[in-house]
Amino acid sequence: MGRNAASAIQRAVRPYLRGYAAVLFCSHDLAGLLILAVTFIHPEVGACGLLSAVAAHLTARHLRYPEFEQPPEVYNALLVGLALGAAWKVTSLLLAIIAVTGVITALATHVLAGWLWRLNRLPVMSLTFVL
Repeated sequence: MGRNAASAIQRAVRPYLRGYAAVLFCSHDLAGLLILAVTFIHPEVGACGLLSAVAAHLTARHLRYPEFEQPPEVYNALLVGLALGAAWKVTSLLLAIIAVTGVITALATHVLAGWLWRLNRLPVMSLTFVL
């Protein structure tokens, strides 16, 4: 594999690894990889979390959020996807709901983050997941 291909893969995977690592307030890619692997102890739950994270990240990229704002969208959507995957039996309907909630979580996180920051410089953290 060439250097350019490896670099492209790293750029494509890094937002997800940073999002997974942010669940434990880390920013290292290796921590994100470890957390990603742990979520797949139950493959259906891990897949639901990953689907939601991908939907959120693609939404953030499509709406051109700055790159430093994308991990909160990814980890909030990840938490939502993991919770839904753990709570219900995985069906095609649930996967569609998870994809939609990933998009909604990305939008809500972006709006709440801006509002809380202007309000009193508060971080959004996982408030969107709690809501």
